[in-house]
Amino acid sequence: MKRSVWTATFCAAAFAVLFFVTGAVYAARAGKARGASAEPEPAAEEAAPDAAPAEGKEAAEAEKPASSAESEPQADSGEGDRPRRGPHGRDGRRMELEPIVPFDDALAAAGKADPIALNQPDFITDDQVQLRGLYYKGDADEQTTPVILLHGKDGKKEEWQDLAKSLAEQGAAVLVPDLRGYGESTAAYIEDYSFGDNPPMVRQNRYFASGFGPSDWDAMRYDDGRFWIRFLVYLHNRKMLNIRKLVLVGNGFGAAVAASWLAEDWKATNSKKGQFVRGLLLISPEADDVFEKLGAGKTKAGKVAYKIYVGSLEKERLEAAETIGLQLAKEKSSTPAEERKVPVEKCQTERQGMALLKASSFNMPEQIFRFVTEESQSDASPAKWQAVKNFE
Repeated sequence: MKRSVWTATFCAAAFAVLFFVTGAVYAARAGKARGASAEPEPAAEEAAPDAAPAEGKEAAEAEKPASSAESEPQADSGEGDRPRRGPHGRDGRRMELEPIVPFDDALAAAGKADPIALNQPDFITDDQVQLRGLYYKGDADEQTTPVILLHGKDGKKEEWQDLAKSLAEQGAAVLVPDLRGYGESTAAYIEDYSFGDNPPMVRQNRYFASGFGPSDWDAMRYDDGRFWIRFLVYLHNRKMLNIRKLVLVGNGFGAAVAASWLAEDWKATNSKKGQFVRGLLLISPEADDVFEKLGAGKTKAGKVAYKIYVGSLEKERLEAAETIGLQLAKEKSSTPAEERKVPVEKCQTERQGMALLKASSFNMPEQIFRFVTEESQSDASPAKWQAVKNFE
């Protein structure tokens, strides 16, 4: 009897202790939750997951695995049309695309000097290079002069923005591409399929100018030049410009590209005037190996108007400009300077390229506009609009 009483007493005591401990733990957790809810909202920088102290950020970055050469393109921090990483994905390969406005819709909605993004899937080459650019439609009639602005080494289309708008406001149609290997022209290509409501797959094509070989330079010279001219022919046949008034403007590295595109245009017909190009304007060209790789050294200007601007206080650039000018004019270096027909405009400055273009003392935008609209179009037989057929 005593053992049964003792056992019952022990069980009751153990149960009471267990009940007390469980209640205390529950109360402590509830109190902590209530205390957290009563605290004020954290500051914005504390609430943001990326706003850790600098040391914490560096430590977190150090723990991240190094990205491999096979990694997919990362999200773009700025606004624009480049692919950004979406919330869905298989191994991070699914991308969400920025909205793309069909070109014809954007063209109809734009004013004469509004930039139209050329980011549509149509702007992709046969070798899967996604070309990007901007277009300003200008007056958009059958007498509108088209201009192609080609950026320098390590440049991009945005550096021409001020000049492009200025030319468009005065009526010219302006095409500003990112050359292959530069800017956004190699960001990604879009595979032509999707699953359900998910966006199309976007993969990096890993195509950079630093790794160019002979076939790449040929593609830039021939394929890309004809690609963009074909785009202008499309607008020409809609009577929104006159392709036979085309002017090429190149800065630095872009000068070599412009000269190579002129060479291709010149070879397209037996005429010494070429097929479409009427003017070539080079800003601070460089007589380097790229000029030869692009075949620009063999360019003959023929009856095409051309002009070279250079900062004359930098000796090497001045010599390069004069050498290229002699090639274009098919003259020899032994020709006396006073007899040369090479129109090299020597600006008394060390500035070159975009720095020269932006120097207010030389009023370059106005000089370029005059070349585009007057000097390059001053032939005795002005280019009349007529449809272009069978251009490939």
